Amino acid sequence: MNIEYYDRRKEEWSTSETEQLHIEYLYKQLSILQIAYVHKRTPGDILYKLKILHIISEYKYARGYVDYINSNLYTQIMEKMHNEKKKRLEQNVGQPWTSEEDSQLISEYNSNINMTEICKIHKRNIGGIRSRFKRLNCKKESNQLQDFNELKETVKELKETVKELTGMLHAIYEFETA
Repeated sequence: MNIEYYDRRKEEWSTSETEQLHIEYLYKQLSILQIAYVHKRTPGDILYKLKILHIISEYKYARGYVDYINSNLYTQIMEKMHNEKKKRLEQNVGQPWTSEEDSQLISEYNSNINMTEICKIHKRNIGGIRSRFKRLNCKKESNQLQDFNELKETVKELKETVKELTGMLHAIYEFETA
């Protein structure tokens, strides 16, 4: 199933829809994927609502959770979220630079602010920032400190990703042993 099918994911839940959710999950014993299909909401929305209603205590215990996180739909949803986040962070890519932005960029460079942070501030990608530095003649004898800060930031992000993946694997293990 394609992510576009789940077009109601941002709508408010009606009382009758919430009652239907109770019946589908508790009495009909439908999985979150089946319920999501019926309601045209993502399985993540279904999980969230089930937890808010205290029908489940944790997402990983929901019926069909493992099937969901191993599905193509889950992959599509994660890719879409990643792309939306990237778009928000890089919304100025390709846009002309202003003189104010150039001044700020030079100031940040001279203050040894790491490249990842500069990218976030200007909402541009690393290639665009480096290119602008070159054009503005922002050159130092050594960029080792800046490179180290970038590496540190990358390692920090990787640690967070590994932590999330470990949590998911732990949830799968607990679900399978339950």
